[in-house]
Amino acid sequence: MKNGLFKKFYITTVISVAICFSLLMVLTYALSSSHLSNEKQELLSENCKIISSTTTKIVGTVNFRQYISSVISVLSSSIDADIFVTDVNGNTFICSCSEWNNKNYCTHSQSKISEKILKKTLAGEYYECGNFQGKYKQIHYTYGYPLYNSAGEVIGAVYASSPASNQRVYLNGFIKIFFFCSAVSLVFLLIMVYAVTSRFVRPLKLMSQAAKKMAQGDFSQRIIVNSNDDEVGELANAFNDMTNALVKIEGTRRSFIANVSHELRTPMTTIGGFIDGIIDGTIEKDRHEYYLSIVSAEVKRLTALVYSMLSLASLESGEMKPNLETVDIHNVICTTLISQEQRIERQSISVEGIDSVDEVNVVADSGLIHQVMYNLIDNAIKFTLPGGYIKFSFEKTEKYVKIIIRNSGEGIKSEDLPFVFERFYKGDKSRSVNKNSTGLGLYIVKTIIEINKGTVSVASKEGQYTEFTVSLLLA
Repeated sequence: MKNGLFKKFYITTVISVAICFSLLMVLTYALSSSHLSNEKQELLSENCKIISSTTTKIVGTVNFRQYISSVISVLSSSIDADIFVTDVNGNTFICSCSEWNNKNYCTHSQSKISEKILKKTLAGEYYECGNFQGKYKQIHYTYGYPLYNSAGEVIGAVYASSPASNQRVYLNGFIKIFFFCSAVSLVFLLIMVYAVTSRFVRPLKLMSQAAKKMAQGDFSQRIIVNSNDDEVGELANAFNDMTNALVKIEGTRRSFIANVSHELRTPMTTIGGFIDGIIDGTIEKDRHEYYLSIVSAEVKRLTALVYSMLSLASLESGEMKPNLETVDIHNVICTTLISQEQRIERQSISVEGIDSVDEVNVVADSGLIHQVMYNLIDNAIKFTLPGGYIKFSFEKTEKYVKIIIRNSGEGIKSEDLPFVFERFYKGDKSRSVNKNSTGLGLYIVKTIIEINKGTVSVASKEGQYTEFTVSLLLA
């Protein structure tokens, strides 16, 4: 980003605009020159034809030369052109230039009109842009037209020649005005492009700086969004959202590491202490069985934790693919409840609604759905206070089956509800005396349900209940 995008865009814009203005200037000059040339040709043509028609009417009269001389003199001054008349052999016998008026001969009469030019003129008309047989040192527009007598016979030709310098003076003045206006417009445009480009590039530079700080672990910087209706504004908003998500993930990661470290350290310390006590004789032999049972329970806790972490790794890597088949979800729930019968009885929890149906078939992966129901039921038992209840209900729609699991208890705080399905998240641990949780269970539930083409949601009322609703495809 250092001088990169802004410099490239600005230089590209300057060059593009300069090329466009140059092309516009060249095209304008060429088209204007062509247009003026055509206009000059038409002007010379009209005047030559006027002289020709006048000549036809007065040819052979006594005052022919005098009258024609006065006509071409008037027309010559009005159109700023030399007008001279020749016979059929190309000899000039009347001219409007001042030299002719003074000496009765001039540059135009010093040499005959070439046979090639005369032939074209007498045949109809002649036009050129040049020095006309070397009669002029500068470029002139010259037009020739035949003269006729009253019988329609060609008796000579009339030529009108106007300097091209007049047109060039006009064009040069026009180009100067055009160049000045273009320069002012270009400066204004470049200032606007600079301002707009700086405004567009600034968020990108800030994002680059913020990304570098994020790579060093600093997530504090946010991009100020000046507009939300363009792509740069959307990108800045997306960057801020990403930063907020990374902050949240980083906090969750640290919390998870702390939780897992605690969960691993506690049973390992317990196991190590009891095993050492048994080995060195600190614990008496008649108490070995009691302490070994505690060691066994701690090992099971470690196994469950490791299994949850492995499941999480499989889900996130995409290795766990569902094998969709028809599954009796009612039977899965009953099997899971039987496996947890001792815990349920120990806490005097009543189970309701399970006998309201006999069979509920869904389309899902049998093994994965067993894990989902185990996690949800385990969660319900964990956070149901002694003497409470767990209630099951089933609702069928056209395509789905809703499995609703409600448990009494302290419920989930409203500020924790949006995050219960996020990985590593653990809400207020004071909701229950049972705190054996790593914050992975519900994230695994949500991920499994989604890959089985279903949905899961949660609702809760503090001090009363927590309710999870799972929707699966009806078989």
